[in-house]
Formats: sequence, structure tokens, C-alpha cells
Amino acid sequence: MQYKPKLLRIITWLPVGGIEKRLVRVLSLLRDKYDITVCCIRDKQGAYENDLKDLGIRVCKIHMRSRLDPVGLYRLYKFMKNERFDIVHTHMYRSNTPGRIAAKFAGIPVIIANLHNIDTWKTKKHFLIDRILSRCTDKIIAVSDAVKEFNIKNSGIAPDKFVTIYNGIDIEEFNKDFDYQAKREELGIREDELLVGIFARLYPQKGHKYFLEAASKINKAIDNVKFMVVGEGPLESELKEQAMHLGIRGRVIFTGLRHDIPNLLHIIDVSVLSSFIEGFSNIILESMASGKPVVATDVGGNREAVIDAETGFIVPPANINKLANAIIKILGNKQLRINMGRKARERAAKFSIQEMVCQTDALYTACLAKKR
Repeated sequence: MQYKPKLLRIITWLPVGGIEKRLVRVLSLLRDKYDITVCCIRDKQGAYENDLKDLGIRVCKIHMRSRLDPVGLYRLYKFMKNERFDIVHTHMYRSNTPGRIAAKFAGIPVIIANLHNIDTWKTKKHFLIDRILSRCTDKIIAVSDAVKEFNIKNSGIAPDKFVTIYNGIDIEEFNKDFDYQAKREELGIREDELLVGIFARLYPQKGHKYFLEAASKINKAIDNVKFMVVGEGPLESELKEQAMHLGIRGRVIFTGLRHDIPNLLHIIDVSVLSSFIEGFSNIILESMASGKPVVATDVGGNREAVIDAETGFIVPPANINKLANAIIKILGNKQLRINMGRKARERAAKFSIQEMVCQTDALYTACLAKKR
């Protein structure tokens, strides 16, 4: 039997989220070639744990009270040492720091860190730690060139330490037939109404308050438009109050957490991402794969996905007027919506999950070969 390299992926935990969902899908396509374990460093029950277990992928938890918790670090080190992993691949800052420290002391041959966001909150101390840990890191994966350039500029880590591997999506998931009219009726959307959707966790960095301000302006310019806010989070009641204050509460549908995102994407006319912090957005790719124009803020890797004025529009973050005007331009021109949607679908094909897996596998293979 051919030897399967032992791969450990370390992540904070496994709640419903873009990074976690993609992790499950990527590992489902790597499991035939690698012996995979996923380690969570928070002792919380995650929504995707059972999905991984159903795939035959082991999930373990080594709770860490902080990134440098000495007891947690020692337990993580002992686990790696005993299991003799070939590759340790960590995700996000909370896991990247302890995961790499433990892997270095455990003598793991290949150590890889994954950067998913432009972490503007980081201080000089954080970047210093990143720079020190880069010395024991074989490669640092950035999910977009914007994420890569931000970290090169602020950390002082050599550019050749980085590699960009774009997030990928399962294109076919967004090409399935379903009952379009029934889904719109379920949400109370009339046949003659246009629908603008925002799909994001209800957290401050996603900029929902700017979306609602723009919705108020759009509502005054276009009679037959509704707005759909898909996602859950701590801002839900605040955003509902804002919609009420703006006089558009009856035009805004708050769906909460949904598990039918591909179907919801198909019933909208424009997809919006109003974030002011982003790495490389899944929902942009999923919207484009569904043939929808995207209006997104000029942050992170959004410009690397959306071709401005071709597959949608890129607008400045926190600029309500430009956000509203871009959406109005698309809603007011059916042929523009059709053309942008077609080009968006063509563009999305370049960001498939299969391509992401292929690049990840190639990186693992190259790093292992170099060590051997």
C-alpha cells in the first residue's frame, strides 16, 4: 500500500463560516492522497465537525486559553510529536501562532501557515511574531495578492516565502435547477419586484449599516425593489432597528442563517458586499457562479475577483452614495444585468475548488520533496 503523508490542519473551531465550509470541501478532495486530522484549539462544538467525521477525517480538540497558553502549547506539541505528522497547515492568526511554535519543537518536516484576511488590527508586536515564525515556516499561503502584499509590506517577511492560492468554490453547486418562483414566493417577493441581496455574517466589518443606508436611497429611486439580508450575528436587532428608522423595514427581508444559499443567490438580481475588511470573498465567487452582477467594496481581494464595470462594480468602502448609485445602475438596465451576469459566470470558472485543491496538493508535494 502506498504511504499517505500525514496531514494536520489546525483551525480555531468549526462554526458555520466561509473558511470552515471550504476547509471541509478541500479536505474531501484531498483525503484519498493524505491521512488527514483536523485539530481545533477551542473546545466548542462546531457545525462542521460531523461533516468531517462522515468523510472519515479525524477531528480532535486541544483547548488553548490564549495563543501562547503554555499548557495548551505543550499538549499540542506532544500530540504532534506522538502522531509524527508530515505536514502541519495552520489557519488564521489564533491558530497560526501556536500551531507553528508547536510544530517547530515537534520537528514537523513541513510547516505551512494560511492567511485569510487583511488584519489591520495587528500591531508591530504581532508582525514581529509573524516575522520570527516565518523562519520556521516553509510557505505562507495568502488567499489573494492583496493579502500577500499587505503582509509583505507590514511584516518584512521575504516575498518568496508567500504563495497566493485563491479560494475556490464548487461551480456545479450553483448550476442546479430548482423552483425559482416557489423560492421567491416563500420569501414574499412578487414577480415584478427586483431583489438586492447581501450574504454575510452580521458583524461590523461586513458594513451592513452602509448597505441599509444605500437601500434607503435605492428605495426612493426605484419603486419595485426589495432587499434581502442573509446571515446571523450580534448586529441583527440593531440592523432591524436601523431599517425601521430609515423607513424601509417593510422592504428588507432578514432571513437569518440559511442553508439554501445557492437557491437564494439565483433569485436575486444584484449581489452586494459592503465590507471594509476582507481577504478573498467566497460569496463574491458564489454570486458570480450564479450569474449575478456583484457590487463590492474596494477592499482585500475583491478587485481580483470582480472586474469593475464588466462583472459588476467596485466602489469605495463606507461610501453610501457610490454604493447606491452602482446598484441603481444595474437594477435600472436589464440588458446590463444580463451581460454582467454572463461575464460573471465565465469569470467564476477560474476560481474552482478543484483548482484550489490542485494548487494546494502541488505545494504539499513540492515542500515534502524538498525536505526529503
